[in-house]
Amino acid sequence: MERTFSVVYLILFLGMLIVNLKILLESNFHQLFKQGRVNQIRVFYVVFSIILSYLFASAIVKFLEEIYKLA
Repeated sequence: MERTFSVVYLILFLGMLIVNLKILLESNFHQLFKQGRVNQIRVFYVVFSIILSYLFASAIVKFLEEIYKLA
């Protein structure tokens, strides 16, 4: 069953990574940075998206594991 949860985690992580990047790119977070700091903005978007994706995927997998233990 661990393998199943690992696959679910990977799918959720990659899916949320794409969704988070699209949301961040369409947001106005770039206004927080000074003009011309393109590399800083890109690094921020990627790192923040990875963090959010990790948190979301971990929370869902933990939730599924707890539900599986109850059954």
